[in-house]
Amino acid sequence: MPILKKIYIEITNRCNFHCPFCCKDEREKSDMDRRTFRNIAERIRPYTDYVYLHVLGEPLIHPQFAGIVEDARSLGLHVNLTTNGRQVAEQKEVLRSVRQINISLHDWEYNVPKRLLSTLLQSTLDAAMELSPACYVNLRLWNRESADESSEFNLHIHRYLSERFHLTTEELEKDGNIRLASHLFLHNSRRFRWPSDENEIQVEKHCQGLRDHVAILVDGTVVPCCIDATGSMPLGNILTEDLGSILHSERALRIREGFQQHKAVEETCLRCGFH
Repeated sequence: MPILKKIYIEITNRCNFHCPFCCKDEREKSDMDRRTFRNIAERIRPYTDYVYLHVLGEPLIHPQFAGIVEDARSLGLHVNLTTNGRQVAEQKEVLRSVRQINISLHDWEYNVPKRLLSTLLQSTLDAAMELSPACYVNLRLWNRESADESSEFNLHIHRYLSERFHLTTEELEKDGNIRLASHLFLHNSRRFRWPSDENEIQVEKHCQGLRDHVAILVDGTVVPCCIDATGSMPLGNILTEDLGSILHSERALRIREGFQQHKAVEETCLRCGFH
């Protein structure tokens, strides 16, 4: 039985959007080439059945995205990803073999001109409806903390979805998952806060990092979870070390044991906004 429920692989840390709430990352922008991805996928295959093609960055702009999905599938890995959705329609054929797609609609508020919003919504939802019989599609509106600045934007989204799926706006404004169609959901939630010195320190933590998943950054660095997008807690490098050894390193064991006691032992974890 696989040791981890899922492993995140950051195939690129480049993005075609610029969101003010995104993690401030000073790493060099780059893409993981297909050969490197295949090497990593082969190394992690004994440890998981599910791969998520993101940490930071927009996976659909990777120039070898189709080949990467093909390689993951050929190794028997189920592919999942989070995208800002700008290129879902263009990448529709490749996405047919993906298990789950999370589309961050809240990113559009800062990157899609208002005059283009309805057109992009229509093309994205058309593609989602085509894809949803074979995969799960989640539309995310994670901006509850900025209600004042997002209310007009959210209302536009909810009105469009109301007309398309014959649901009331009141139904669409509820927190959590809302079923729009078969395998197609809307998820409303508060704005996620990346680890930051501005966040309140919280010692008591319950986290699945190193318990059901790890993340691999674009340069092969293994970190405890998908939230460590800056690589502040490097455990090793999958390109030069065995994943089993990395998972049993002193630092990894200390972090895992801390969470078993519901305690954060790393500075990044202490200031993580994930609950």
